[in-house]
Amino acid sequence: MGRAGGRRPQICHWLELSLVFGGNRVSRTVWLAGLLGGVVGALFSLVLARVFPAPAASPAPPPPSGARVFADEVVQLLKTGRYDEFFTILRPGFSELPDDEFQKLRDGVLATRQQFVTSYGAAGELEFCRETSISPALVRLTYLEKYQRGCVAWVIVVYDAPSGWQVLAFNFPSLKEVFATL
Repeated sequence: MGRAGGRRPQICHWLELSLVFGGNRVSRTVWLAGLLGGVVGALFSLVLARVFPAPAASPAPPPPSGARVFADEVVQLLKTGRYDEFFTILRPGFSELPDDEFQKLRDGVLATRQQFVTSYGAAGELEFCRETSISPALVRLTYLEKYQRGCVAWVIVVYDAPSGWQVLAFNFPSLKEVFATL
């Protein structure tokens, strides 16, 4: 085949590119190496993607349980100093105590809370730590109240009664006891 219009015959596209960019033997070899490297790299990447697929995205955390929502509200009453409402919600959990004994319990909890402030400094945030379901209707929740120089664990046990969630037990055990129950 002869030249048409003074142009070189087209052998292949990479040769045509090499002719445009210098046309010497070295640039053809560089272009060929680059082309082959790109193809081999793409194939290698494809094989790796098939053999080692990307990890699945972690699922969104489940919404808080009904027990957690209730316990968060109860603990928030303690945190904000709304003690009358707090102890009104706690009262059914201590139904075996006469009113005067429950009042002593209330006074003891408030005095101990003040002792924590004296010992550890100003109270900070209340952090949810753990929810342990003993059954679908009985759940123990642990919170950590952070102070400037220490912390206190609050444990609340709630029960899903026919009338809704209610407190069965409330305690602030030592951290050693908390770790033993986790």
